Amino acid sequence: MRKAESTASNDVSRCGGCSIFPSCEARRLQALFASRADGSYSNDWPYLFRWLNVEVMRLFTSLLAGMTLALGFGVAQITGNRPAGGIVLVIGAAICGYRWWHSAGRLPTFASEFVFFAAFVASHPLAKQIGAWPAVAVVGTATVVVSFALTGPRAPKAVEQRG
Repeated sequence: MRKAESTASNDVSRCGGCSIFPSCEARRLQALFASRADGSYSNDWPYLFRWLNVEVMRLFTSLLAGMTLALGFGVAQITGNRPAGGIVLVIGAAICGYRWWHSAGRLPTFASEFVFFAAFVASHPLAKQIGAWPAVAVVGTATVVVSFALTGPRAPKAVEQRG
């Protein structure tokens, strides 16, 4: 058996995984928090920070999308210039699209951008029913939740097994 095939990173095919973490993620995270007999912790902390960074940036980008809707409406209302609010929306959508493209891929990016602009369009008739700011709050919250659900990290590539 080659040394590369015996490492923990190639243990993906033997791990059953779970509903929360793909493949060996659950085992690796359990190992991070398991203390050793001498009271020290695992040396795999950089992996935890990388995983947290992906999740935090995913949440940040989704929150940015929801807040962009509110900020764009606020700019349009305060300045009385609707195109200025539209510019804020386009810039926010571009930043979120860039982040989603690099973290989640093409299809989740298109789906999340569609949700973003559909929420913008839906806020107008909803504003006639419940008011302008409540409508912006509702569609902004919906945008955050849906885009966070759509833009999970890319699935890891399958590990090639050599016989």
